[in-house]
Amino acid sequence: MALTERGSGWEWLQSWWILLTLPMGLTSGFGFIYAGIRAGRKAWVIIGIIYAALIYVPAFWLLKPDESGPYDSILGFMFFGIWIISIIHALIIRKSFILNLDARLKVGQKDLERQKTEIALQHDISDNRIDEALIRFNKDDVTVKMCGMIFSAMPFAPDFRFYFNLKGAAERYGATPEQYERARKLAHDDDVISALKVASALDTADSGIGIFTGAKNIYDHMKEKEGRRTFEADPQQAADAGLKLLGMAYMISQLFPGGIIDKSRTFFDLKAGKELAVYYAAAEIALPFTDNLLEAGGNWMEQLWQRTGDDNESKFMQFMGEGPLARAKPIMESIKSQIDSFLAQARMYTDPLLKKAQAFAPTVMNAADSITGGAATAIDFLPAWRFLGARLAAEACVYRAMHPEAEQQGGR
Repeated sequence: MALTERGSGWEWLQSWWILLTLPMGLTSGFGFIYAGIRAGRKAWVIIGIIYAALIYVPAFWLLKPDESGPYDSILGFMFFGIWIISIIHALIIRKSFILNLDARLKVGQKDLERQKTEIALQHDISDNRIDEALIRFNKDDVTVKMCGMIFSAMPFAPDFRFYFNLKGAAERYGATPEQYERARKLAHDDDVISALKVASALDTADSGIGIFTGAKNIYDHMKEKEGRRTFEADPQQAADAGLKLLGMAYMISQLFPGGIIDKSRTFFDLKAGKELAVYYAAAEIALPFTDNLLEAGGNWMEQLWQRTGDDNESKFMQFMGEGPLARAKPIMESIKSQIDSFLAQARMYTDPLLKKAQAFAPTVMNAADSITGGAATAIDFLPAWRFLGARLAAEACVYRAMHPEAEQQGGR
């Protein structure tokens, strides 16, 4: 039975080093050293050196001409014993060797894919904007860690997995190579590019659509502060939250096929869609407006929109135009109740979320110190919307590639 998807033939071919244990054990050490280097296991390299010493020392002694001693029989048993042990040991670790080798090859392939994507971006030959957006993020970036922190505090959030290009999104859903190629073509659509543009703008205060971003503001929401955390107490942040709700709705309208209900349902069905919705509920509502969540009612999105809707519609229309606003509003109305349901769940986890956020806050501010001047309060220092929006666009293209019938039935 094969241990990996590469098949038994490949696995036994890679296990050729076990044959090095056969010639009287004289090359057993080299076999283990090779296995350790290939599988990235330093312990096996050390074991290989030990085997070589335990075999060559008695062999050298026994092969001395015209010399014999009382320890010859002991050394002989030692020589043959170590030889047999090395064979058995090699067979025992073979499974671990194959699994480690397979994992290292996959990591190497990922590194190669990332390098190819980065080089394509550097030379301006990238074939889609989704890859251009995702490749700017690394697994250890503060933005990525912050998203992971938020999702880990929300048990109803999907399992968060980092990827850096459209192919990673396709692998998340098990898309075939043909479906991936179809998704790559869909990534060139103007609707996809428009959604990415809005996602980026929501992170940038000077874009004309983002209002209240920057590391300092995020830090303010994470730390303990006096006063109530409500829409009324912080109207600027409330306006920003309302505008991001409208921006998210516009992205949904652009990325998914079908009518209003179909678009909304598909958004919440996708892992990246649920991630974005959970992030919005946790970071844009639960953290800055904790006291609103603790109030009875549960109609939080409607309350927010009643306070900020007119100004946000005007601001969004100035940035995007009347057509995009008309497409976004009905989607926004259709997702309010689902966002409220996420908030109803999030309210039960506000304490662990706040504790994790407070523990994470020094990381945010340490990174902010690397920004020169006062830029940390003006630029998209933690571009979570750009990151999560690009993931949404990627998975939307994969969904459309895997379900062409939805597009044919519902249209765009």
